[in-house]
Amino acid sequence: VIWEYTPKAVRLIAAYKNAFPRLFAAISKDPDAKFYDSKKAFGPKGEDVCSTVLGWLKGIETATIPRLPSTTEAMPVPAVHAVQRAADVRAANLEKDGAVKESNVKVPASAIYRERSTAATDVLLASEHSVSAPPDLGDRVANLCANGVPFGARGTVVAIHDPKEGCVEVVMDEEFIGGSTLQGSCANFRGKLCVWNHLLKISAADSQGIVESVIPAGSGKAVVDKLMKDIEVAEPPPEPKEPKEEKTKAQNVAPSSGR
Repeated sequence: VIWEYTPKAVRLIAAYKNAFPRLFAAISKDPDAKFYDSKKAFGPKGEDVCSTVLGWLKGIETATIPRLPSTTEAMPVPAVHAVQRAADVRAANLEKDGAVKESNVKVPASAIYRERSTAATDVLLASEHSVSAPPDLGDRVANLCANGVPFGARGTVVAIHDPKEGCVEVVMDEEFIGGSTLQGSCANFRGKLCVWNHLLKISAADSQGIVESVIPAGSGKAVVDKLMKDIEVAEPPPEPKEPKEEKTKAQNVAPSSGR
């Protein structure tokens, strides 16, 4: 793996060095030091200079960028804002249209909470039940058993952390009490760090594989057929009655001859 600074990062470092050359000169003299004396580096007014440096660092663009490990794959902040706006527009349109169409999703009770448990369970493993096991940026998901998120709440994956950890960051479509800003990436009460195994990918192609692996295809029809048979045994349908033949008298009418 080759790491390379972007031109934007190079320009930022150059601006930093030009703004505070004495700071970098002091670091160059002793690059391995863990602490530096402000008065030795900047003179008698070293503390004031440090305050100026701190103010400069707080004012640049990188000060508001979320701090993420190098193994994390994440959307840029403008893209996260676009995802949130799209969810807001969708929610507004649904509210304008009135009644929201309900969809039934087959989820085993054991995939949500076990009896007498207070924490989420890992019954549904994405690696075993999903067609495309690893998450992708932009995946639409619904919550199964992530802590602090309402059951069934929907959202969009905006960051994927180390696959060994199995965690993703999600911007939910609506606010909820346990939500956060994801280090300033989204509005408050909208973001959440979740375990990928606690979410259900809701695209049609991927969800079908999960449902069929947990609940065999046709099981619903089999239950209905069994119920109908039980009803027929308990209350057999009445035997059909044969229609009575009506006896009619045929009258022979002789044709009249006219002369």
